[in-house]
Amino acid sequence: MLAVMGFLIYILLLIGLTGVVSFVIATFIRSNALCIIASAATAELLVILYGLHAAAGSPDAHDVLLAVNITWMVCTPVFIGAAVGFTFLARRLYRRHTQT
Repeated sequence: MLAVMGFLIYILLLIGLTGVVSFVIATFIRSNALCIIASAATAELLVILYGLHAAAGSPDAHDVLLAVNITWMVCTPVFIGAAVGFTFLARRLYRRHTQT
C-alpha cells in the first residue's frame, strides 16, 4: 500500500512539474501544438536530467538509471496528457485575463 502511494505521489509531482512548465511556455509560444510539444519535451528532459544528476552521485548508479529509463518509457503519456490539458487551461486563463 505504501509503495502505491509513493508511486501516485511521484506521478502527481510529474503532473505538477508539467503544469508549471506548460504555463511558462504558453506565455512565449502562441501555437497550441508547438506549446504542447515543447512543454512535454521540456518537462520530460528536466526529469531525466534530474535522474542523471542523481545517478552521478549515487553508489547504485545502475538502479537509478533503470528508474530513469522506466520513467521515460512509462510516464511519457503522462507528460503528453498533462501538457495538453495545462496548455489549453493556460490559453483559457490568459485569454480571460486579457479580455477583462
